[in-house]
Amino acid sequence: MAGPRIFPTVGRQSAAIVATMVLLLAMPVAAQEKRDDYLSTPGAAAGAVAHLVKEIGRTPAVSRITIEPDRITLLVQGKNRPHDVDAWVLTRSRQLLFGGESVTGPRPSHTDTLSPRRRAASSPCATSRLPT
Repeated sequence: MAGPRIFPTVGRQSAAIVATMVLLLAMPVAAQEKRDDYLSTPGAAAGAVAHLVKEIGRTPAVSRITIEPDRITLLVQGKNRPHDVDAWVLTRSRQLLFGGESVTGPRPSHTDTLSPRRRAASSPCATSRLPT
């Protein structure tokens, strides 16, 4: 005499269908993450920089571009003060089946790209005299 079944046949079939659906939905996301970053996808970085320039609203003088798999950072000349440097960042995020890009900026950036006049003024040797 057989004992009671814990999982009826219909329940096992439903569980198998649900497990198969989850695997099929997860596989394209993993494949998309691998090929859909700024470094390995041809043209992705150029398109992202164009998107950032559109968000900035002008074509600024760029001092540095940093490209990472999920982030692009532009250090650009400040809009109102030409000696200021602003950072604009485009970040790509993914959560399961949904993804998107977000732009942050302008954010003041401290860089080592001082003008020669400012570099001389900030140098300790420029304001102190050596003993004779």
